[in-house]
Amino acid sequence: MFAVLDNTRVSASTRQDLLQSLLRECQQPNQPLLNQLIEYYFHTESPNALLLIRQYNDTGKEQSKILIEHLNTQGLKPSNRHSTSNFNSESCSNDEQERVAHTMKVFRMLCLIIHSQVPGLPTLIKDSLVLPNCLNAITKCKDDPNILAQACYFFAALTAILPGEIVQQTESIINIFKATCKYLYKNIALLRQLSIQTTSHSLENVQLWIINQSAHALFYTLYTVYPCNFLYHIQREFQRNENLDVFEHIFIPMFQRVRFNARLIDSDRKRELDKVKRLRQHSSNTIFDARKLSLDPLFGRES
Repeated sequence: MFAVLDNTRVSASTRQDLLQSLLRECQQPNQPLLNQLIEYYFHTESPNALLLIRQYNDTGKEQSKILIEHLNTQGLKPSNRHSTSNFNSESCSNDEQERVAHTMKVFRMLCLIIHSQVPGLPTLIKDSLVLPNCLNAITKCKDDPNILAQACYFFAALTAILPGEIVQQTESIINIFKATCKYLYKNIALLRQLSIQTTSHSLENVQLWIINQSAHALFYTLYTVYPCNFLYHIQREFQRNENLDVFEHIFIPMFQRVRFNARLIDSDRKRELDKVKRLRQHSSNTIFDARKLSLDPLFGRES
């Protein structure tokens, strides 16, 4: 049924009628339909499937709960999907590529849920195991730059929208940021060229640009919401001898592009986390605060 939506041999009017019918059906908590829809998206990355998933999620809290539970139990545990009986290098490489591609699709849908801000979203996130499972999925693919970029964007959005619900995961999220910084440092020569040759559109350059932007997005959000804890972990990690270059060439330039956060005057990491746990501000407030701290005129600008 879903394949008809993307079959160009079928008339446009027929495909549009089917899409409208499915959009109406997605306004009901129909879990079998959602399961089929997600599986179809996993196999095809169909934009029509993603549109239907968005419609399903936006309908209400119950639908979001069903979607989160499905992604948590089926999407974030893909290891059972791939056989590990064959250990030759080609098989392992293919399995790794499939796992990375699968994880990317899951995070796209999770970002869709986060940005929808449906009523009760903080409770849904808090009551599920989706956060530790997200971190576990990222850890398994942490050497893939695309996963690092997707993870930075995901946790930047999550930190802005649900700062109190992810306090327990702060250190793990900062570890993702540090891993991304280390990747950027490995490609520092190309990164510097990008700042000069802004018209270069090779796939490698575009990928590096996206990773750099994702790291900055997470940096601004963490520095706004958890400044004391963020800087504490960064200094402890990057001032080790083996990481001094990463600290100097990647992190310091980021820090030079923000104003002083007045919350650093407290210099109390525990009190900061206790305060954030009670925080119930709208995500737009966090984004507004981050824009005030940023010296980058393009940060937060709507394109």
